[in-house]
Amino acid sequence: MCKISCFNIPDIQQKEVYLENTDIIDSYMLPCSAINMQGGCIKNGKLYIGQGYYSAGYILFNIVDLVYRKLEKQVDLIQHGFTEEPEGCFWYDGSPMISTVSGNIWRIEEIVSNKKQ
Repeated sequence: MCKISCFNIPDIQQKEVYLENTDIIDSYMLPCSAINMQGGCIKNGKLYIGQGYYSAGYILFNIVDLVYRKLEKQVDLIQHGFTEEPEGCFWYDGSPMISTVSGNIWRIEEIVSNKKQ
């Protein structure tokens, strides 16, 4: 199960930060796996995060609504020809972007919104 945990933002002046269970200010579970999730970003109360890799048999792009505490959308990127392992996520020019293990950067707005490419 995927557990979402919220922490206060640490002081950026600190050289090292250690977060423990006692630092959690809120948490909840989502009805999906968190295995191989990494490199997400948050925009407008939503978490955008890639998951998986080709040889695992799945590459997903997850959209989690942090306000309503639910998995809003899970897009199968392999179905759209995406075969690279997602490493990071960010927004550029109004679109979600994914960086991959091979160093490529993909705009995925068309895939997520079901628009034709």
